[in-house]
Amino acid sequence: RRPRDLAFLAALVRIVELLAARASDALAVGLVCKSFQSLLWDVSTGRLQTPALLLRGHLPDGIALERTQPGGLLSLKALNSSLVFGQPSLFLSDFLPRGARGLQRLGLHLSSSELTSCWPRILELLSLALSTARPGTSCSSSAAREIQAPPNLEELMLHGTSFPREAEACEHLGSVLASCSNRLQLLDLTFPKALDPSSAVLSDGPFWDALQRCRRLRQLVLSGLPFSQRATTALPTVLVASAGSLRSLSLTGPSASVLLKSHADGSEGGADAGEGEVSSSIHRLIAAGQKLQLRELTLRSMCVTNGSEIVVGSGRSNLAALLCGIELLAPELEVLNLSDSGWLGVPLPALGNFSNGTEFLESLLPQCYSLRELHLAGCALPLSSLTVMLTSRARYLRKLSLPDLWVQGHGLAVETSLSKLGQVLRSFGQLQELDVGELGARQDTRRHICTLLSSVAPSLVRLSGCFQTELLIEGLSSIFKTGTCREGGARQLEAFDVTLRSRPLDSLEGLQSVLRANSTTLRSISIRGMLGDKAASILFSVLRTAPLRRLTIMYAGLSSSAASVFAALLRRGGITTPEPERTRWSFDVLVLDGLDTRAEAASLVEAITNSRCTRFLHRLCLSCCSIRGPEVAQEIGRLLMNSESLLELDLRRNVDFSRADFDELLQKALQEWGKRVSAPPSALRKSVRRPIPLNGVVYFGDCRVISDDLSR
Repeated sequence: RRPRDLAFLAALVRIVELLAARASDALAVGLVCKSFQSLLWDVSTGRLQTPALLLRGHLPDGIALERTQPGGLLSLKALNSSLVFGQPSLFLSDFLPRGARGLQRLGLHLSSSELTSCWPRILELLSLALSTARPGTSCSSSAAREIQAPPNLEELMLHGTSFPREAEACEHLGSVLASCSNRLQLLDLTFPKALDPSSAVLSDGPFWDALQRCRRLRQLVLSGLPFSQRATTALPTVLVASAGSLRSLSLTGPSASVLLKSHADGSEGGADAGEGEVSSSIHRLIAAGQKLQLRELTLRSMCVTNGSEIVVGSGRSNLAALLCGIELLAPELEVLNLSDSGWLGVPLPALGNFSNGTEFLESLLPQCYSLRELHLAGCALPLSSLTVMLTSRARYLRKLSLPDLWVQGHGLAVETSLSKLGQVLRSFGQLQELDVGELGARQDTRRHICTLLSSVAPSLVRLSGCFQTELLIEGLSSIFKTGTCREGGARQLEAFDVTLRSRPLDSLEGLQSVLRANSTTLRSISIRGMLGDKAASILFSVLRTAPLRRLTIMYAGLSSSAASVFAALLRRGGITTPEPERTRWSFDVLVLDGLDTRAEAASLVEAITNSRCTRFLHRLCLSCCSIRGPEVAQEIGRLLMNSESLLELDLRRNVDFSRADFDELLQKALQEWGKRVSAPPSALRKSVRRPIPLNGVVYFGDCRVISDDLSR
């Protein structure tokens, strides 16, 4: 009761919230602190009260669902797992319905194609949980009175592969949005593998009816949803309803392309615009957009093509009018993402001060006074145009994705243009995230990209693109080739995603210094290209103390010696290893593609199975790793039954993995399963872990295992 005690309890609640990134950790903290029952525990039910929970399909998550009070949750995020979403599911049948009305933030992520069919049921249950006993309904019991309060949902994020075709799915989603329309501030619907718009569009009437009633939207993300023509008339209404609050709008793929169609182009028929005229729906959209105060705008993969032909008539006219509307938003924009835009070179009607998309960008960017993020990856721009675009914002950008270039002319004119581009790139000094695409490997631009890296290296946090290895190391290193030190160099890289176009044979010392300088911050590394055993061994050893969560090595030309080094480092992740020598990895994703393991395959799989570095591993890829033989097959069987978090194992393209090897794998897996099932409860608690459902998927594509229809 003393003030210092209350401060301690407040800090304790914050600790629980931070540790709730793993449900098992939150549960452990609650058990240790069980004496504070009124604060952390519901005394009547004996359940832990935690404000945030993240479920990733690990075995402890199933225990946490039974021991956590759903009514006390404010934030709930459930990732890809049949343990959470499969049949039967305690999460769907009991936990989510009981906690839905009190949630402020809900995120459901089903990226596995195996779980796509769960979406209709999930949306139906969520709709029932949020709409049952709405205000005004007569209720006599205390439980019913408690449920009368309107839902608190402010942020809803649904991520999957493709949105279900069933009309009921849109109806249930519309019901969910209608239930929380007065409070909803963030709606993120991301389904990148969209249905083919030519063969299927969503029955999205209920969705748009409900979304038009959401008047407090702060962020709207619609990705990959093949909307019907209703979107062109409903989206302006949505923008008008949320004009005072909407700050971020993101439309990707079919969700963006539908804006360019008139009723005559769409599936609903009816004349909306004549040949070459702007459709009335675009006029309404631009009028609504004038009232917006957008800070972030994303229009990715907006397509104006039909097959290989550019859409004529209203398609181009609508695009030109839409770009004129974007110009009105330019002074307030902080983030602009036009990645994968195929319309930059399309000739446009003269509705503005530009005749094509490239000229539009040249006139737009100087007006974006607040711009700090610019993403043009997947676009193709002339060299001179890119120089003009970057000149005005070079000193202010924090995140940049460069497009590909096409160079006109030859000789001195090209050299002059490249020199001007180099001067602009040299003026960047505060970039935190950089994607150079293919420019880092092109003969004519790679030297200028190296200059850019040298300028931004001290502030760089994320780097991706294709590079010549020597120039990459030269740009990031703080040591000259002569061995003397210089100012700068990368010091705080967290994500390193590169494709190497040459072996680092002559730059091993530079590679070692770059990795060592960032070893305390790197969390994600992805390297594609010829690395070689010696460079890979340096990479593994230097990064032993890095807090790595994701590691991807592909097409690196590694042999069994590199596999042996990696396995040895995995074994040094245990608590019995002395502190200075301990490996600090904690992998979520591990991809070793093209690693020639040979005789070390069994040893590598055994290390992955037993290492503390892989306790939370949910995706493992060992494709094209020369896996074969009964010994390694048995180790894979043990891995499948003993890894409590593994959701996906990729063994594709191991062409020597035979049917006999598969039988060994299956037999060992069944033996491990039998040990769990037959062990007494006391043994399960002490030495043998409890039985778990088979909640993952194994891919055997291109192996000599079984017939094609059973290759997964």
